[in-house]
Amino acid sequence: MPSIRFPSCRPSWNYYCSIDAVAQDTFWVFADLPACFCEQFKAGWKLEKNMKRGIQFPLFLAMLVTLANTSCSDKGEDYVRSGYAKWAKGDLDGAIADYTKGIELKPDDAQAYYFRGDAKRVKGDSDGAIPDFTKAIQLNPNYAFAYGNRGTAKQAKGDWDGAIADYTKAIQLNPKDSWSYHNRGCLRYEARDFTNALVDFRKELEFDSTNDYTRFRVWLIRARQGETEAATAELQKYLSGRASGKPDDWAAKVGHFLAGQLAEPEFLAAAKNADSKKEAGQLCEAYFYAGSKHLFAGDKAAATDYFEKCIATEQKDYFEYASAVAELKFLKGQKRTSSRIGLFRPREFPCERPLMSGLCSHDFADA
Repeated sequence: MPSIRFPSCRPSWNYYCSIDAVAQDTFWVFADLPACFCEQFKAGWKLEKNMKRGIQFPLFLAMLVTLANTSCSDKGEDYVRSGYAKWAKGDLDGAIADYTKGIELKPDDAQAYYFRGDAKRVKGDSDGAIPDFTKAIQLNPNYAFAYGNRGTAKQAKGDWDGAIADYTKAIQLNPKDSWSYHNRGCLRYEARDFTNALVDFRKELEFDSTNDYTRFRVWLIRARQGETEAATAELQKYLSGRASGKPDDWAAKVGHFLAGQLAEPEFLAAAKNADSKKEAGQLCEAYFYAGSKHLFAGDKAAATDYFEKCIATEQKDYFEYASAVAELKFLKGQKRTSSRIGLFRPREFPCERPLMSGLCSHDFADA
């Protein structure tokens, strides 16, 4: 069980956390903390548990580090803590207001700009988020998280070149930033730069070998490059020893479908769910992967139909949605153009889910 020890501004504060987010989806902190910090932690943990597939995990940890290094008497930081508590309750407008007050009291606080920018990003306000991330970077040029999330905001606006540049910078500052590799890899996939996309996904797996959806991307690239048999053998080997999730969960079904172990009708039927929101996400994925297999088999008509169904789910914060849009443009002979797809970056957090970026293992030096 890997561990992270957080630095402290007070010798009497001892922060120590152990993480086993994959096997048990647990996160424990044993600490001698002031009451104000404990309340923020409880709020943060509630937020983490409520985010789909752990999307908020890296953002939560980054915020936790910030809180651990501040004094409760610092009014500017009090507003930052208050903003995070409001965020945890779903009050993004209140969080943004508190971050703004914190910035007014402490205008050189890079993290306050970062958090406000990320709250705006989650609200879909990329135009407002980018200047905040840029200000955070101006105040702290080594702020890898800010570069990464600015990349996601640019990606949501359709500025793919700008997004790739920011993901690349984030990786330079934090070479273990698995989700910057993932986001950059997906953009390269959609740009049909499959060779470099595969390099990014392979690199990501060095730091997060349990991300099922990265394994699926590797299979997609290898299959479309004529290596279907080898790609399938690699995926089957991974699935046989898969340590994340449950044997019959949705991600496992996706993997077995790609690996030829689950027929298409059963796969599509498995995407159905009593929870309409969950069903929409699973159908978005199912249609994309089914369309991809038909495309690789040369059945462009069926592929087009499935990609159109994927887009019809309106799950714009899914990587599969963005990739389906790109595939459909190519099939229709259209050039890749900027599209305002609502991509997210886990610092809210991961796996293939909502296009956010985050890390399964981090170096928090820049937080």
